[in-house]
Amino acid sequence: IEKVQPVLFSIQCGLAKLFEYYGIKASAVVGSSVGEVSCAYVSGALNLEDAIKTICIRNKAMCSMIGTGKMALIKLDENKTKEFINNKENVYISAINSKNTTIISSTENNLLELEKEAKEKDLFFRIIKGTEAPSHSVLMDPIKDFIIDNLKEIKSNETNIDFYSTVTAKKISGLEITNNYWWQNVRKPIEFYKTISEMENNSDYIYIEISPHPILISFIKEIIEEKKKNTYLFESLRREENELNSFFECLGKIYSTGFDIDFSKIYFIPEKNQTENQQGTKAPLFKKIDEHNKLVDLPEYPWQKEYFWVESKENKFLLTLLLLPSKSELRIIFDFNEMKSYNKIPISVIITIIEFEILLDRLLYGINPIFNISSK
Repeated sequence: IEKVQPVLFSIQCGLAKLFEYYGIKASAVVGSSVGEVSCAYVSGALNLEDAIKTICIRNKAMCSMIGTGKMALIKLDENKTKEFINNKENVYISAINSKNTTIISSTENNLLELEKEAKEKDLFFRIIKGTEAPSHSVLMDPIKDFIIDNLKEIKSNETNIDFYSTVTAKKISGLEITNNYWWQNVRKPIEFYKTISEMENNSDYIYIEISPHPILISFIKEIIEEKKKNTYLFESLRREENELNSFFECLGKIYSTGFDIDFSKIYFIPEKNQTENQQGTKAPLFKKIDEHNKLVDLPEYPWQKEYFWVESKENKFLLTLLLLPSKSELRIIFDFNEMKSYNKIPISVIITIIEFEILLDRLLYGINPIFNISSK
């Protein structure tokens, strides 16, 4: 906990600004737990100074709870999870991520006992690695005053884009994001399922998960499929993969779906005005936008002209025929078995490759040619 929260905040804010730099601007934000702090900054609800103060106070408060409990994921809906924990002492629902995914918080011993019980009932149950406190439950009450007192000076603003709160499960004003809100962010269960459902009820969103590794995308996908809707889901980075490659791969996928990106931040952009070179001929003036990106020369050796398209067997066969020498001959038997009007009469002809190319454009609908190749 000591390092994860500030580092995660920095990565999320940096990635959001990087996407914005390349022309991808958010119309709404939604965060889970600590992710709401970076959402508050990106949306304009908090300036950078107050956002940093918020994450540091939150982190310090959480560190004081290390060793008091853990969190576990169980593949059950909210109601069945309540039945499973059956009002066990100090076991609480701390997040509802999707219809069939719930997170609970408790002491480590309680969760280990529940893990055994889940195994006996053949239920998916996993204690979440890295959790060191029973977050989003009544067990966090000891840090209430610390958070409220130390964040009472932060100033919240109206947001520039929509802020969907996983504390309230609805869109809220930036002015509601006060010190008490940040206490509720630590104490109350994360209503991720209800919040994403509310977003989908209001509009059709494209989602980009801003994180070092995708965690929430699978839950969003499950929620959207439940609503029988379609959308695009993107992951910005992946664990143990080159960060720069992952980011630009994500940017490319976003562009391929129809969104514009600012290519002037990636390549040289030719200016509209042209200048004359020393020989007196006009040449385009190139503007270098980013010092980190350079043009490279194409290789001078000839292209090998090899085909690497994924083709069906039929298409590969036709392509092979078209690549045969022009003097080759083809014996083609037209099978009219599927055409009743021809009384299943086969026709056999011999044609050259050139004639075959013409024939491809003139094959009658429903005729299945069977090829027997002979080459001279």
